[in-house]
Amino acid sequence: MSAYFRNCTLVVVLVAVVGYWVVTRRDSTAADAAPNAAPNQAAQGSTQQPAIQGQIEGLEKASGQLKLLLDYPAKLADARKRLLIVDLELIPVVQKAIRELQADQQRLKGEFEVTLRTLRPSEDGQHPKIAEQINRIQTAMRKLVRLPEPGPAADIPVLQLLLGLGVDPVLAASQSNWCECLDAVAHARRSDGGFITVDGESFPALAPLPPPPIPGDNRQTLHEVDDPKTPYNDIGFPRWDDPKVQLGYLLFFDVRLSGDNSVACSTCHAPDQGWGLNSDISRGYPGTSHWRNSHTAMNSAYMWKLFWAGSAKALEPQGKTANTGLSGNGKTDMMEERLRQCPDYVRMFKEVFGTEIPILDDAWRAIGAFERVLIQPDTPFDRYMSGDKTALDVAQVRGLELFQGKAGCIKCHNGPMLTDQKYHNLGIPQNESFLEDPIQQITHRFEYYSKGVSEEVYRNGKHDLGLYFTSKRKEDIGKFRTQTLRYLEYTPPYMHNGVFDTLEDVVEFYNKGGELNWTKKTFGIDNKSRRMKKLNLTEPEKKDLVAFLKSLSGEEFLLPLPTLPDPMAFVYRGETYVGLPIPVVSTEAKVEDRKAAEKVTWSLVEAPKGATISAETGRVTWLNAQPPAEAIAQNKDIPITITLRSTSVKDPSKTEDQTLQVTVYRKDPPSIESLLGAGAE
Repeated sequence: MSAYFRNCTLVVVLVAVVGYWVVTRRDSTAADAAPNAAPNQAAQGSTQQPAIQGQIEGLEKASGQLKLLLDYPAKLADARKRLLIVDLELIPVVQKAIRELQADQQRLKGEFEVTLRTLRPSEDGQHPKIAEQINRIQTAMRKLVRLPEPGPAADIPVLQLLLGLGVDPVLAASQSNWCECLDAVAHARRSDGGFITVDGESFPALAPLPPPPIPGDNRQTLHEVDDPKTPYNDIGFPRWDDPKVQLGYLLFFDVRLSGDNSVACSTCHAPDQGWGLNSDISRGYPGTSHWRNSHTAMNSAYMWKLFWAGSAKALEPQGKTANTGLSGNGKTDMMEERLRQCPDYVRMFKEVFGTEIPILDDAWRAIGAFERVLIQPDTPFDRYMSGDKTALDVAQVRGLELFQGKAGCIKCHNGPMLTDQKYHNLGIPQNESFLEDPIQQITHRFEYYSKGVSEEVYRNGKHDLGLYFTSKRKEDIGKFRTQTLRYLEYTPPYMHNGVFDTLEDVVEFYNKGGELNWTKKTFGIDNKSRRMKKLNLTEPEKKDLVAFLKSLSGEEFLLPLPTLPDPMAFVYRGETYVGLPIPVVSTEAKVEDRKAAEKVTWSLVEAPKGATISAETGRVTWLNAQPPAEAIAQNKDIPITITLRSTSVKDPSKTEDQTLQVTVYRKDPPSIESLLGAGAE
């Protein structure tokens, strides 16, 4: 946003403020000059004066905050440009400055939001022109700093709750992690039927899915009117055609966001496997193995405790943790550079986030936005709870009664997501592979080591310690987060270690009151949930309960695999292009089955004039790169294909070709002055 535009818009808002003041002064003067005015009208006018004065002061305060907010985009853009020109050792300093600027911007936005909320027109007969002027000013101010309009999805009534608890107004209006949690709670409370009492305790009542909460630092485009094509009211739900969602759709399936270009989010969260994996244990990075079951990504938008031990509080940090941890093993600088070497991604990131080059944190935001459209609110259960009493059959209705009554499932599986998002030790049996698979043991003990457990626990640990890895409290050993029951028909096997293959197995486990309390036997800690008691369900009752559980899934939510951007690089005319072949790696989980890389020599099959290759490493170097003649003739950038060949040293008849693509822009690289802008010193 240019300084001229900022000044113009600020003038417009200030003119509106002055206009509002003129209207109020004119109306109040007219009221004073009317000697025959009715007594009640005179009294009304006199009582409005303090309110009018307070609103004028509020508008002046909002104008000052707005002026400061309008400076932040330019400051952030300048800081991001400096990332391109500073020395490598200074990049962390610039990145820290950007984070501080963003934090200051969010803090000021919170203060600005609080100020705007105080400008609501009074309902005691205020002049209609004044009310109209206030609404116009509020709307203009919100648009200038991209604050969402209050509506069914964004106006989550948590603010008054926090203010009533004595929370600082600025903190209450901010979108910090804990406030986001409370947003989600308030969001659920607004949409459901309140609470239900079972055995003298109150629990959040079951309810259909409301629109998901959207974090303040990753806004999305929402449905403002109901789409007649959907069987549910989608006002407030995120839109599929949001460019940020479309970018996240690609990144979710792109192996660039991993260590060796072999793993994507979809590797462990496959659409045709319930957006999880239908194996008891999730896969790990090649050469490793996980030791827990893969969560479904479906409906994860409603969760504020991600992973089985709740180590992430939102989708954005969850994506980063998964892609840089055991599952993806990606290195931040490498993944970021892969995105920057892809022209399509450079263009899309600029369109969505306004950055000249992709920033990896924005990739996690885009993936989070995509995951917030992975929602299935059209289930028999949701239709039944919305008033269609024919949506559930007789057995399912009986199962619902058991769920909320004799079986007591609602004590932990409650609210719209059918989970309390708390942690419980249920006495779940051990998965045999945990102790039999050496790769699981190695990677799990690395988890012990990296999470800082004691040497005694490290050497003697024979169990997944669950929440203890996050809290470091002994009483949390063996506890795991309550899983949502939505979409569960497509996500077997069940439990944190995938030990139960069917819903019938799960119901039978609960009917028995769980199994051995291994934390007491191993650590002397008796922390098995007191809710785990024998249910004494009959065989028909167990069948009815399973029938109800199957009503929570709806139709399977499938998406086609997207066409990913071409992995080609780009350079400006006259620059040096460097390309490397893609290494061939073994994906065998067992180390003993992996083969050593075969020694090869490299040569060029097809390449532009001046390009050379290292026979030992396959590194391609092209000094003074120039666009092809056809690109100049057609006046457009055309990618160039470079073909390189690997030849086995042991068997020269064994060859394999790879291709690289590079686009040489038809213009010279930008100068430092142009990157800094005309106003740079």
